[in-house]
Amino acid sequence: MKRFFFLVFLSAFYFSSQATVYTWTGLAGDGLWSSFNNWSPNTGYPNQADNAIIGTNVNILVDVTTGASANLLLKSLTINGNATVVLSNSTSPVLPAISITRRIKINTVAGLIITNGSTLVFDAINATGTLNWILDLTGGVGIGGDISGNLYFKGTGVGNGNAYLDLYNTAGTFYANCIVKSTGVIKYFTDSGNTNSDPSGTYLTMQSGSIYEINKNGGSLPQGSWDANSNIYITGATDNNGSIAFSQFSYGNFYWNTPSLTTNIAMISALSGLQTISLNNVYLVTANNFELRLKTGVSATVYDCTVRGKLDIQAGFTFAITSSTVTTAAAAGILHVKGNITNAGTIKSDAVAGNTPTSQLELNGTGNQNITFTGSGNLSGTIMSVIMNGSGATLLSPITLPGNQTSVIYALQLLSGKITTSSVNLLTLIDNAQYTGGSNNSFVWGPMKKIGDDNFIFPVGKGSIYAPIGIVNVSGEAATDQFTAEYLRTNPQSVHGILYDVGMDHVSFVEYWTLNQNLGSAVKKISEYVSQYSFCKNLAKTYVSRWNGSLWTNEGSTNGGITLFPPLETGTITSVNNLSAFGDFTLITDLLEIQNPLPIFLKDVNAVKNNNDVLVTWELTACCSKDAKFEVERSIDKNTFTTIATVNGSETNRFYSVKDYSVNKGITYYRLKITDYDGKTFFSKIVVIIKGNDDLIMITISPSIIQSSAILNIALSRKDFLEFAITDMSGKAWIKKQIKVEAGNNSTELSVDKLPAGVYQLSIFNKNGIMKTIRFVKQ
Repeated sequence: MKRFFFLVFLSAFYFSSQATVYTWTGLAGDGLWSSFNNWSPNTGYPNQADNAIIGTNVNILVDVTTGASANLLLKSLTINGNATVVLSNSTSPVLPAISITRRIKINTVAGLIITNGSTLVFDAINATGTLNWILDLTGGVGIGGDISGNLYFKGTGVGNGNAYLDLYNTAGTFYANCIVKSTGVIKYFTDSGNTNSDPSGTYLTMQSGSIYEINKNGGSLPQGSWDANSNIYITGATDNNGSIAFSQFSYGNFYWNTPSLTTNIAMISALSGLQTISLNNVYLVTANNFELRLKTGVSATVYDCTVRGKLDIQAGFTFAITSSTVTTAAAAGILHVKGNITNAGTIKSDAVAGNTPTSQLELNGTGNQNITFTGSGNLSGTIMSVIMNGSGATLLSPITLPGNQTSVIYALQLLSGKITTSSVNLLTLIDNAQYTGGSNNSFVWGPMKKIGDDNFIFPVGKGSIYAPIGIVNVSGEAATDQFTAEYLRTNPQSVHGILYDVGMDHVSFVEYWTLNQNLGSAVKKISEYVSQYSFCKNLAKTYVSRWNGSLWTNEGSTNGGITLFPPLETGTITSVNNLSAFGDFTLITDLLEIQNPLPIFLKDVNAVKNNNDVLVTWELTACCSKDAKFEVERSIDKNTFTTIATVNGSETNRFYSVKDYSVNKGITYYRLKITDYDGKTFFSKIVVIIKGNDDLIMITISPSIIQSSAILNIALSRKDFLEFAITDMSGKAWIKKQIKVEAGNNSTELSVDKLPAGVYQLSIFNKNGIMKTIRFVKQ
C-alpha cells in the first residue's frame, strides 16, 4: 500500500513539473491571469516555465506577481491571430508609495513570439508609487524573441509608469537575442521606460523595414544591430526634456515628427561620451515651429552627425547645426550628408556673442548629390559653413550661403568635388561671406553670384579646368552690390566675332568668362586666371579683354607672378584699366598666333560617303603649329579604333581632309586623335558613315538630361528630308518639325525650354516611314 502511494506521488510530481501549453480561452475584454477558467486546459494557469498562447483581443491583469518584487517565469509567450493583448500590472492600494518591480521573464530561445498583425501591450497601471513592469528576455544564454507584429509599452494612472523591455542582465551573465522582423514594431508611449541593453553583447536586431518608435517626451535608442533600412520614429517630444539618447554609433532611417513640441529641443543627448552618430535617411517633418538642434549633452565639444542617405526637411521645420538646446549656449556642430538634400524648411546655425563656433554642413557623398532648397529660410545664421568634400553636388534650386558678419568663417570650403549650378539654380554668397580652397578638383561649375562690397575671386570652372575670375574694388562699392560670374569653355569669337582693339592680333579660341553687374555702380579692376589650358606662351604679352559690343578691347594687365608649364606660362593677370561696364571677358594678345597661340581649337569634323570612298574633313578655328598632329581613326563597333592616316599641322591652313577607300557595308565610325604642339592629346567627337542602306538612320542627343537645349546629331547615307516629333510618355505630341539633312553627319540645336519637366521620346521618320526613337529627360 505504501509502495502504491509512493508511485502515485512520483507520477503526480513528474507530470506537474513538465511545461504545459496553456491557450487563452477567456472572453474578450478584461480577465485575470490567475483564473483557471480563462485557460485551456483549465487545470491551472501559465506559470513556472509553462508556454502561454493568446490569440484573442483581451486586457489581462497579471495578478500572480504580487509584492514589491516578483517574477512570472514563462518558457514562452506567443501572441497570434491578429489579436491585441494588453498585459497590465498595478501598484495595489494596500502597498505604500514605493518603487515596485515586477516582470514576465521568458527563459527559452525565441521564447517571445508576436506574429504579423498581432499586438502585445505592456501597461504599467500606477495607483500609487512607481511600478516597473518589465518584459524580461535575460533568463539565459540566447533568450530572445521573434517580433513580426507590434510590441507596445505604456503607463497609466497617477503614479509613475515605467513599462519596458529588458535585454541585458546587469550581472553580465546572459544576453538577449531579440529579432524585430520587417513588419515588426517596438513602440514606447507616454509614461513608459526605455529598452535596457548594453554595448558588450548582441541583444537587439532591427531588420530592414522594422520600426522603433518613441511616442513620449524623451527616451533612448538601445544598442543593437540596426539594418540601414530599419526605421526610428520620434513622435512624442513636447519640451526640452524630450531629447533622444543615442547609445551607439550607427542606426537606420530616422524620422522626427513632433507636432506637440513647445520648446527648442535637442536631437542628441550623448551617452558615455558618445559625440558622433551615423543615420541612414533622415526625414524631419515637424517640430511645431520650434528648433531641433544637435547636442552633446552639457559638453561644448563639437558634435558630429553623419547622414548616410538623403536629408529631407519639410516646410516649417528648423534644423540647427549647433550643439545646444538653446541659442545662448551655441557650440559648434558638424552635419555630414552623403545623399541628396531636400530642404523646404531651414538649416541654420547661431553666432553667440563671445563665441564663434564653426558649425558646418559637409557634402561628402560618393556620387553626385542633388541639393534642393525651397524653404523661406534656406541656410540661415551667420556661421554656416558648407564643405564640398566628395564627388560633387548639383543645385536644383537657388542657394544662398550666409557666412559670418564679424569674423572670417568661410561660408564655402572647396576641398573636393564640384558644385553644378545654372542661371536659375544659382549659388550666392552674401556680403562678407568668403570661401576657401578651389582647384581643378573643386570649383563652381556654372554661374555664381556675390553680394557685397568685398574684393572677391569667383571659384568657377568647367570640366576639369579651374579658371577663377576676380573683382577688385576701385570706387563706388556698396554692401548691396551684386555680381554674377561664369566660366565658359567655348570659343568667344564664335559668340561675338573677331574684331580686335588696335594693335592686338587675336583673342583666345577656347575660353571666356561672363561677369555681369546685377546691382550697383561700382568701378572694378578685373583679374583672370590663365591656366595651362589657356595655352598661353607669353603671360607678359597677354591682357584682359572685354567685348564692348563692337570689338574685343585691350584692358591691359599686370601679373602677380608666372608659373611655368613648358612651353606654357600660367598665372593671374589683372586689368590696368578701371571698368564700369562689364559683360564677357577673355584673353587677348598682340603677338602672332605662332608666338602666343591661345591655342589650337577644333571647330568641326565630318565624314561624307562618296561613290568609292569616305571623305573625312575637319576645320580649325585658326592655323596651328606644324608640330601638331592629327590621327584619323576608324571603328566598326564604336569601341576599338584603328589609325588609318596621320596628318601634320600647318601654320597656313585651317582645313584638312583624308580619304578612306576601305569602307565596309553597314555603319563605320570615325574620330580624330589630336596631339597639340605641347604634347597634350584629346579626341574629337565621333562621326558616322552608313553604307549600303539608304534608309538606315543614326541619331544621338547630347546631353540626354536637358535643361533648355541640346544638340541633335543625325547620320544617314544620303541627303533627305526628315520629320521628327517629340512626345511625352502618354503619347501626347509637343513638337513636330521637318528638317533637311545632308549625307553624312548633321548637327542641329534642339530647344526644349518650353517643355515641362519629365521623360520624352524623340522619333525621326523619313519618306519611307522608317523611324528611329530615343528617349531624353527634361529637367
